[in-house]
Amino acid sequence: MIRQGLKNDERPKFQGIDEKHGDLKLAIEIDTNELIDSCAVEIQRVFEIAALRALIAAGAKYGCSMKRIEAELTALKA
Repeated sequence: MIRQGLKNDERPKFQGIDEKHGDLKLAIEIDTNELIDSCAVEIQRVFEIAALRALIAAGAKYGCSMKRIEAELTALKA
């Protein structure tokens, strides 16, 4: 979940794995103040960066290789 709030989280907040469905529940917050005068392309970029950060943190927590996603994040930030 990407929450719209007042700060940009570097790492998501984990809520654990759903026993029934196997979902990993996590949330990361983005600062909506930075989106006020942004165009659609920039807003999409902010959401993509947040999603990639969350995926990287989840991969690190569970010992998965995240090299491809880290490369995608690096390219997106450039």
